[in-house]
Amino acid sequence: MKKTISLILCAAMCAALFAGCGKQNAAPSATETIETTEAPAPQYASSLELLDAVWNAFPEDARFPAGGGDEAHDTNGPGAFDVKAYGETFQYLILLDDGLMDKLTGDAATLMHMMNTNTFCSAVMQLQEDEDPAAFAESYKTIVQSNHWMCGFPDTVVVLNLGSFVLTAYGKNDPIQSFKDIAVSLGAQLLVEAPAES
Repeated sequence: MKKTISLILCAAMCAALFAGCGKQNAAPSATETIETTEAPAPQYASSLELLDAVWNAFPEDARFPAGGGDEAHDTNGPGAFDVKAYGETFQYLILLDDGLMDKLTGDAATLMHMMNTNTFCSAVMQLQEDEDPAAFAESYKTIVQSNHWMCGFPDTVVVLNLGSFVLTAYGKNDPIQSFKDIAVSLGAQLLVEAPAES
């Protein structure tokens, strides 16, 4: 009798085990949903709005005296930069050549260390519709690495992409890492991270 009960219990457990395994391997029903895509990155209306979002997320202990913008929009913190009116100044500060300037819509913003731009210099620029952010990033890296620095040599250059915007920064490693990490947390994709000197 005990053997019979044991056999019945063993058979019931095996049946339950096989039934459970069948359920685990079953394909999802039509009503089940599977998450396969990441949430879309937030949209920003302008370069300045995006650069403001990055700067506002800097921790207090990582902040430094900073300003941005062109002559007409000079401000503490990020500032809009009219690339069409002050293009030569923009090229000089951000280290862009004519080829990269031709890829921009004109919507740009800057943020730089007030004491020495080689400590930290950043910009957000909107690319024209059909331009490739990765190609822009590689060209920019080459320009920065081939620059002849006069003083305060920067450590690192980064380029990121978010929607139609590219984010560039070069300078000392600590503020550049903060800039990069915050931009990535906002949804930007890192395209280039390299030494500022080749």
